[in-house]
Amino acid sequence: MGYIKTIIIVMILSIGGTYVYIQFFSGNSASSLQTTATGPVVQKYRDKAVVHLYFGAMDGKYLTAEERVLPRPDDASVHGAIIMDALASGPERELLKTLPDDAAALSVFVTDSGTAFVNMNSQTSQNHPGGIEAEFLTVYSIVNTLVLNVSGIERIKILINGREAETLAGHLDIEQPFEADMLLVR
Repeated sequence: MGYIKTIIIVMILSIGGTYVYIQFFSGNSASSLQTTATGPVVQKYRDKAVVHLYFGAMDGKYLTAEERVLPRPDDASVHGAIIMDALASGPERELLKTLPDDAAALSVFVTDSGTAFVNMNSQTSQNHPGGIEAEFLTVYSIVNTLVLNVSGIERIKILINGREAETLAGHLDIEQPFEADMLLVR
């Protein structure tokens, strides 16, 4: 009989804990974030910051920064996901999009050592237009945008659907993490 009481108590505590968790984290608090198939949907954040998103210059040979004001949560992974969502949506002025239209960051995870793992969906690779220059611009638009805007990120490791890949589109080895490269920025 004591065994059944223990099971019932554990079940009640589990249900109660789940209820409290859902109520606490699903409200519109200052740090509420939901994720959709296209990336994070920001509910509300008190802090905002100017960030520089790196898109292709009109000549297609360099990156150019576009300023945006985006929410700035304290968590580097969440901040990175918000920035990646903005990068995937494309430029607001006359610059070239560096990611395919259906590309999306599925997740961003930042380690204590400063490496951010950016998990891109398979369309990022499958629908990439190809070419060495386009591939460089895609990789470094992700790398420069995150490294230069998110405190705590020093290098980027790009994953495709949660797995390591040799290249993004056949030219540039993405098996190792990348650091920012300002030589590609004009």
